Order: sequence, then structure tokens, then C-alpha cells
Amino acid sequence: MTVHALVLAGGTGTRFGATTPKQLLDLEGSTVLSHSVRRLAAHPGVDCIVLVTHAESAREAHRIAVAEAKVVAVVEGGATRADSTRLGLAAVPGLSDDDVVLVHDAARPLVTDAIVDACLAGVVLHDAVTPAIDVVDTLVEVDADGVVVGTVDRKVVRRVQTPQAFRAGVLRDAHAAAAREPAEPTDDCGVVLAHVPGASVAVVAGDERNLKITTPADLDLARRWLTEG
Repeated sequence: MTVHALVLAGGTGTRFGATTPKQLLDLEGSTVLSHSVRRLAAHPGVDCIVLVTHAESAREAHRIAVAEAKVVAVVEGGATRADSTRLGLAAVPGLSDDDVVLVHDAARPLVTDAIVDACLAGVVLHDAVTPAIDVVDTLVEVDADGVVVGTVDRKVVRRVQTPQAFRAGVLRDAHAAAAREPAEPTDDCGVVLAHVPGASVAVVAGDERNLKITTPADLDLARRWLTEG
């Protein structure tokens, strides 16, 4: 199967609190975006990569594209995550419904080969696969006033990561439907679940180190893990 990867770098990182988009921040001599792309490009199962960027990160994306032979296109993202994925899919050359698409957040620079391996193995059996990790804290449901109204069974919930893997035809159908009936899913597996009735979406083992850079503390932790190897 041909495996195409979309790396979504369209955010501005407002939650991080910096004036620079978080995907452009320095992580041990390279940008966060560069780390994410290099790790996917180094995996032998990934055939090509499309970078979906914000205008502020376009220059860095084009620099990476020159350095990484597997990067075949750089496109500007849309107003929402779903829009960005749809634009990325449209830029994949020769995409067939039988191909596999990996969708990865640029803000996860420590993705491992083991996670990609698990995703590619899982999508052979399912329409979509997401890496996920167990929840160890107690989860509670609260109302609008911050009052606890109940607890959530942590055995039946997971913390979702990327890359998520999809059969290309399923992902295209889901996003075509989402364009007609916009919703607000926070990831692409959510788009599939919302718009492809009966789709099989499974979880595979994620990794605590495959963290999403959201705060300065996350970036410090990623630096420490990179230094430790």
C-alpha cells in the first residue's frame, strides 16, 4: 500500500503564549516542525509527505521541503482543522481510495517508529486507527458553574494522539460530508465517526513521550527527553 502523510502545521499556537507559532520554536537546534517531518520521513513505510501550514510557517515549511525528498507539497491550511486536512488531501498526488493516509500534528515532534508501525498495522484491519494512552487520573464531569456532577469511568476512555491512520477513501468521504455538514471534531477520527456510519475506528498503543507541545513546560520536557535519548 502507498502511505501518504499529512503534517498539519496550520495553528498559531495561541495557547502557548508566544509570538512565534509553536511549530517554529527551537527544539535542540531544529524547529518543532522539522523534528516532526524528519521522524515521519525517516520511516521506511512512509512514501510521501504533504505539509499543511499557516502563512507564518510557510517559509520554514518550504525550507524543509527542499531538504526532505519525501515532502511533495506545501499548502496553506484552512480556518479549521477539518479544512486543513481537506486541503492537504487535495494536494496528495495520485491519491487512491486504497492508499493509506497518516494525519499528524506538527506539534508532536517525538513521534516514534513504533507508533507509526502500530498505526500502519492497525489500518489493515480497520477504517481508521489512532494511537492512544490510558488515563490514570480520576475524571469528573462538571457543570457550567464548575460543580462536579459525576465521575467518568476512566477504563473506557483514552487520551488520543497522532499520527492517525486512515484508508484514504474513508477519510475523503468523511471530509466531503463534513464540508456539507460542518461540525467541530477535534481530530480526524472524530470526523470519520461523525460522517461515515459503521466505520471501524480502533486504538493502538501510543507513547507518553509523543506529547503535543502546548505549553512552555511541554517544550522543556521534549528538550529533556531528546537530550536523554
